[in-house]
Amino acid sequence: MQAPGLTPPPHIARIERKTLQVSPKSCWIFLSVICSDGHVGHGEATMEGHETAVIAALDRLVTILPGSPAAPARCRPLNFLPAIGHTSHAYTALSALDQALWDAEGHRAGLGVSALLSDSPRPVRLYANVNRGIATRSPEGFAKAASLALADGYSMIKIAPFDGLDWRQGREDDTTALYESGLDRIAAVRDALGGKAALAVDCHWRFDNDSATQLITDLRAMDLYWLECPLPEPPDAVPDLRRLRGLCAAAGTRLAGLENANGLDAARPFIEGGAYDIIMPDVKYAGGISECLRIARAADLCDVLCSPHNPTGPICHAASLHLAAALANCPVLEHQFRETPLFDTIVDDRFAGLTQGHTTPPPGPGFGVPLHLERAEAAQRA
Repeated sequence: MQAPGLTPPPHIARIERKTLQVSPKSCWIFLSVICSDGHVGHGEATMEGHETAVIAALDRLVTILPGSPAAPARCRPLNFLPAIGHTSHAYTALSALDQALWDAEGHRAGLGVSALLSDSPRPVRLYANVNRGIATRSPEGFAKAASLALADGYSMIKIAPFDGLDWRQGREDDTTALYESGLDRIAAVRDALGGKAALAVDCHWRFDNDSATQLITDLRAMDLYWLECPLPEPPDAVPDLRRLRGLCAAAGTRLAGLENANGLDAARPFIEGGAYDIIMPDVKYAGGISECLRIARAADLCDVLCSPHNPTGPICHAASLHLAAALANCPVLEHQFRETPLFDTIVDDRFAGLTQGHTTPPPGPGFGVPLHLERAEAAQRA
């Protein structure tokens, strides 16, 4: 029973979900938590290609969350997994809930979330993921997108050059052609950067052991900062990834991955097994900020770096900025580059520019950004 004269701890009064189709491929999904003390927090649950399942999981939360504690210290969202199912879609929905609770907690405390997470948050180095902003998928189109990001002040660029390739399905002539096209795109971007920015290559799990081994050899002269997700990531892939990590090290690069991990239990075998130099938990999939912190700390104990995966909408970006600013083992953070101007429109252009490739989280309490979807809808109607 609440003692007389004491203010009861805040609880979740209701939650709302909203969606915004920003491109033929991208539908951003947001969750807003309205707390009993009047504070509101926002989270993002974007999951490309799985929108229907994620929305169903969020709609289930709408019915079961009211009355639950609203402070992240008193509400662990992953405890709701049994109620909505142990699926990647459920993790995405609950990750958005955790983000929203941290945002609301920052407003309650009058502090930015990074200040709640760390006594000494740091500036964050950003890299530009230019992939979705490339209209023409030729080597020249890739080079142009990379040049635009370089001109905007980014000191690292990431591309995903292997469109349509899947070595796991066999080695037909067209597969070889797709591979060669990918190498041509990488070389064009490397030339466009002219040594002024680091380059990372995302493989999107399109290779097998033999072809990934060949890829590392073929890219040796490209001086990559990292090679990302060459192989699918079931738990038994750890020995193969550890071998590829050694080959990357011999070639002077790093191996990165694990962007889809759901929770620390899924990430731990890869961290402790030495699969990667850099892991990439996503605040939308891992279980939110709370679980990403646990994953990053476990990685730090094994001398593994943590660079959060962050290629979607502005709420995820704000949450990831605050998280990255609080992590001692975060070398660089992803930023979706020029997919749509709505990225800035719906959050009042609150994101700071780059200074020597670095930025800081938006000032103000919580994540420091509002959410004005009506502005995007008006812009789309115009």
